[in-house]
Amino acid sequence: MRALVTGGTGFLGKRLAWRLRDEGWEVTVIGRNDKIGAQLEQQGVRYISLDIRRKKEAMDACSGQDVVFHCAARSASWGAYEDFYASNVTGTEHVIAGCMRHNVERLIHVSTPSVCFRYGDRKNVTERYALPQRQASHYAATKRLAEIAIAQAALGRLRAVIIRPRAIFGPGDTSILPRIIEANTTTGVPMIDGGRALIDLTYIDNVVDALVLSQRAPDEVLGRTYHITNGEPMPFVQAAQRFLTSWACHCA
Repeated sequence: MRALVTGGTGFLGKRLAWRLRDEGWEVTVIGRNDKIGAQLEQQGVRYISLDIRRKKEAMDACSGQDVVFHCAARSASWGAYEDFYASNVTGTEHVIAGCMRHNVERLIHVSTPSVCFRYGDRKNVTERYALPQRQASHYAATKRLAEIAIAQAALGRLRAVIIRPRAIFGPGDTSILPRIIEANTTTGVPMIDGGRALIDLTYIDNVVDALVLSQRAPDEVLGRTYHITNGEPMPFVQAAQRFLTSWACHCA
């Protein structure tokens, strides 16, 4: 089996590439971090230096692939809407077009539960809940548009599954832990509702499991969206303390 992983030099994409390689897949990753790409090449994973905003190259990368795992995204906390749109919407449209042109058997798209956010406490939100008409950030808004593009293509020939993993953490985390550390060493970690606000997290290997299972699952999953989480919500202050303790032990 041959798999393409977009965003393959990122936290999730790299971990997924290792798993697929270990299971005997022929894995190709595309990304923009050539240093990590070179490391992956040495570890038996083919690397293509590529920005998915380039349509022809992104479509060509899908050629000969059995499955495409679309992990690439712009997920910064700030930035221009146009930049988020180019990466998260236009880039996804290029991946969709490549999968359809080259008859890829299945596209697994990584979205975000941020599309569900409504500026208030929400528990046990299922995939069937109605989404807000307006998202809270450029990131969430463009990821929702990417979901819509996939859903529309799935009405035709695209065979796709969408997952929404919640707050991914684990070894090699390049997002949550670094932001908490930076805040802790500068302004301090903001404690919404005194740190009592619940946060739900997902361990990196659980997300990789979800991606692999989305590829293996029967055709009944096609066209559907799944929320992925550890199912262990905890107060934010508790989660932050665990992160910082883990970081301190790692650096000791």
